Amino acid sequence: MNWQAIGAIGELAGAVGVIATLGYLAFQIRQNNELLRSESRQALVANDVTSLTASLENTDVFAKLVSEGELSADDQLRLSFIYAIDLRNREFEYRNGPRNLDSTLSEIFLGFQAANSGVTCS
Repeated sequence: MNWQAIGAIGELAGAVGVIATLGYLAFQIRQNNELLRSESRQALVANDVTSLTASLENTDVFAKLVSEGELSADDQLRLSFIYAIDLRNREFEYRNGPRNLDSTLSEIFLGFQAANSGVTCS
């Protein structure tokens, strides 16, 4: 075997190594993108659960609002915080792209159920 043949084999091995590395990097990038999408969905669901919890903790304010009763300054402040939380959640959702509504609703329900597993309704 002469040096040219050994050099050609080395170049071939290097080319195969580069192709294998590029394939591995493509796989890693795809996997990372899926992880980021999953984390974003998780954050969106957690935000929705927070918003639902805030709304459920303040049902008296919504009852006054619906019955067109006078809201006290404290109730107005609570309502403005609830609206601010929900607005920020929608902003986060808008910036992170749309979701699949069917899977999101089930995730919200399961997350809310898990967050309130110790709460009993009477």
